[in-house]
Amino acid sequence: FFFIIRRGLKMQFTSGFFAILLLAKCNTLSAFPFTGERRLGVVYTPKAPHIFNGGHLLHGGTQPRRPAVFRTTPRASMLGLATSLRGGAVGVGKAASLLPPLATLAVATTTKQVSIALLTGIWSGCLLLNDFKPLVAFLRTFDKYIIDAVADPEHAAVLLFTFILGGTIALVQKGGGALGLAKLLKRFATDASSCLRTAALLACLIFFDDYSSILIVGNSFRPLVGMLGVCVEKFAFVCHTMGVCLSSMSPVSSWIGLEVGALSAACATIGSDALPDPFLLCMQSIPYRIFPLAMLAFVVALLTTDKDFGAMKKAMEQTPQKQASQQDEGSAIAPGPLDPLPSTPLRATNAIVPFMTIIIAAFSGMVIDGKNALTKMGTAGPHSLVAALSACDSVKALLWGSTLGGVVAVTLLLSQKIMNLGDAVTAFTEGMREVIEPCVVLSLAWALGSIIAATGTATFLASALTSGGLPAWGLAPLTSVLAYVISFATGSSFGTMGILFPLVGPLAWTLGGQSVPMLTHCFGAVLGGCIFGNVFSPIADTTVLTVLATRCTLPNHVATAAPYALLVGGLSLLVGDMSISLGLLGPVGALAAVVALQTAALSIFGRRPNKKDE
Repeated sequence: FFFIIRRGLKMQFTSGFFAILLLAKCNTLSAFPFTGERRLGVVYTPKAPHIFNGGHLLHGGTQPRRPAVFRTTPRASMLGLATSLRGGAVGVGKAASLLPPLATLAVATTTKQVSIALLTGIWSGCLLLNDFKPLVAFLRTFDKYIIDAVADPEHAAVLLFTFILGGTIALVQKGGGALGLAKLLKRFATDASSCLRTAALLACLIFFDDYSSILIVGNSFRPLVGMLGVCVEKFAFVCHTMGVCLSSMSPVSSWIGLEVGALSAACATIGSDALPDPFLLCMQSIPYRIFPLAMLAFVVALLTTDKDFGAMKKAMEQTPQKQASQQDEGSAIAPGPLDPLPSTPLRATNAIVPFMTIIIAAFSGMVIDGKNALTKMGTAGPHSLVAALSACDSVKALLWGSTLGGVVAVTLLLSQKIMNLGDAVTAFTEGMREVIEPCVVLSLAWALGSIIAATGTATFLASALTSGGLPAWGLAPLTSVLAYVISFATGSSFGTMGILFPLVGPLAWTLGGQSVPMLTHCFGAVLGGCIFGNVFSPIADTTVLTVLATRCTLPNHVATAAPYALLVGGLSLLVGDMSISLGLLGPVGALAAVVALQTAALSIFGRRPNKKDE
């Protein structure tokens, strides 16, 4: 349905929120906040500008008897947020827009049922968008938001990639490759501690994409985790943190294009010739990304000291009992459908070759796809590696890599007569079946993300936290707070970038007296702070993929990672961003101070497994 708004009509929304759906001509809406103003525009058509102003809907068109059409200027259109949030954001958020994420977190905490929690969050958002009609909200939950989440081309590609990768991993397991790889890695990983260190080193080699790192490291080491009695919660934390933090800061990764694109839009908004090149600005912001840098240092400290605290310490102490229980249960249970037969040879090459095929094919696919995209855009060659990765469709490349890896795995097993074609198809299908539940959770998380975008949660948070006077030194710390809150509430790093860059860029340029260092610091606060939610938010896609790859339960992963992320995040904000903003320390000194304090906290409060307090 659509609104026909006559000239001079002014609608006051008293319910504390509003949602507008314009389906005329089936055009997609894209919402964005105007720079420096608490207003929201809608990109719709190049005619008759209209503005959503605060809690009011204003119409100032010149044709009162025609339906309202909405647009923004071309410059402002660059700042569209709906693409970043992967949903059609159409509302200005009020306090009620916090209901979907809060409902999700509350139900997840109380019931430990993630799917039910996500469905509750989606339904509560639909309730806000459909005049509090429970039945209509229930129907829209399934016939609109969940369907839209699965039907999105990028989302569909991720699901297909996950299913194919699940089938490929099943072939590797059934063909004895996984156990063969575990035996090979056991030469380097002789105990739980060395296993985690080796996993972290492998993650460093797969620095170019977070999805690839999490899934490959998780699935490669999972058999060894069981054999050596590694705490699965700590294994999940290492895989997740290394995969996300490294790829987010690598100049050669699937993230760099989105980051440079967001920076380009922010620089275009500022409109100054004194600004550095967006890519150079992105690289210069890395020292200011205190949180992900400190998280990597914290992982190193955990792996070198073998100390833990909080929920992770408890999980570490319970690992021997869990392992013994699983072994007792396993003695009375028949082998699983993916366990290799006793006569199957355990050859590491049957795992290494398919996994290396996926890595090489995915990376090569990113480069080739990026160069083709640059050629189609008319960009003059030769194209650099960084430029190609900036323009590539990483999900498409991962789909190519997983498919080729599956073909290679089947070929290896058939050529060695380890299994016939029928057995291979059965194993592949069983592997796809095992990832159905994580894919359902991932689809629901996407649907919740579009609900959060539609209700304007991020816009409300940004507006609420930036209202009032603000000194120049407070902008970067406030930006980090905004990035923390929005990324955790939405589970989207890229959505957080899309929300904050249009707001922070002009503010930093103005408050800082056109200071490039201050602008760089604030941009670093956005790019670093948006990782906060991505490393432990229960609705983040990387969190779900970590659970899928490591077989750690979602509540346990979130509960054990949260204390570490909160410690590092708090120190990064209070010691890192604040000291830089006040001119007390430079970025390197601030990072060193944060690392020293978090290492001291680990030394004081941390304990090794089964070591009781003196």
